[in-house]
Amino acid sequence: MPDLEFASLRSFVVLAGTRSFTAAARELAISPSGLTKRIQTLERQAGGRLLIRDNGGVTGLTPAGARVLRAAPRLLTAIELIHKSVREGPSATLRVAIQGSDHRLRPAFLALRAIRPGTCVRRVPLAHHDGAQVLRRHEADLIVTDARPAAGDVSSVRVSPSCYVSRHRDHRGDPADTLLRLLRS
Repeated sequence: MPDLEFASLRSFVVLAGTRSFTAAARELAISPSGLTKRIQTLERQAGGRLLIRDNGGVTGLTPAGARVLRAAPRLLTAIELIHKSVREGPSATLRVAIQGSDHRLRPAFLALRAIRPGTCVRRVPLAHHDGAQVLRRHEADLIVTDARPAAGDVSSVRVSPSCYVSRHRDHRGDPADTLLRLLRS
């Protein structure tokens, strides 16, 4: 699939929610014809129809549209956070404690480094299975584990059936928050 445009994907999500080209265009602060062009671009990039249309509105989603809508929040969050990370500052170090391999997160790490070149991602040891303790002691900004930490002061995102990325709830606006939100759906 070709690269998706942020504006087209965001427009699709808004349109799927409002089911009205007029209401969605108003919410996005664009013209209805501009919205139509964005949706056409997304459908061309996705390789098929995503919406079931009638006169001036949307009556439903195609099966492909439903799949795109399920995946879109994670992608939009990733893009928004990449933009935010660029505005946050020139450099930072992200300390990540990883249980096992980091291959599941490598694309997110690469995106973070590409968009925010000054960010250094440093792996720190995760010697025990209680990664939440590592976060509480501020030994790492993020932990990557096979199971969701049970602690109430930890915010987690499920990346895959056996991969959770977590951070302490006190960490806001830092690279850990950025990467965590990159993965949130």
